[in-house]
Amino acid sequence: VLAREIVRGFDRQLAEAAYLAGLLHDVGKPLLAALLVAAEQRLRGQRTTGWLSAQKWLGFILAKHRAVGMALARQWGLPEAIGRSICDGVEYDTADPRSLTNAVRLANTLTKLAGLYVGDFDPEEVKAAAFVGQQLFDLDQAAEQVVQPGRVMDDE
Repeated sequence: VLAREIVRGFDRQLAEAAYLAGLLHDVGKPLLAALLVAAEQRLRGQRTTGWLSAQKWLGFILAKHRAVGMALARQWGLPEAIGRSICDGVEYDTADPRSLTNAVRLANTLTKLAGLYVGDFDPEEVKAAAFVGQQLFDLDQAAEQVVQPGRVMDDE
């Protein structure tokens, strides 16, 4: 929803793609988690040397979820820009400042600042990423107020 709000002011057509990309950018996480749980269940009762620790399990999901999300986007025949926003959202694309990928990256960054993200992150790194993203979209610091716990955005 936030990615849509970021682009809505300058490109209403991109807004709906941003909405979908924002929803799907982490879709690989639950898919991989389900696969790992299923694999673990199949191994129950088998003689094994052990299973992944919680830290390795989460590390694997965080390292691979983008590739899985991109594969799903391709399988579903989604536009390439949505797939790229799933796969390439780690760094901003300064060559295409108002890209769908950058909107999703900024939205993800702002949710972290608002305390709506589950997981570890470096707050200073996130603040710097929010600043860069806001510059790319010509937003001011008030953009951080868009994401406030308990605030519901208009869903047109």
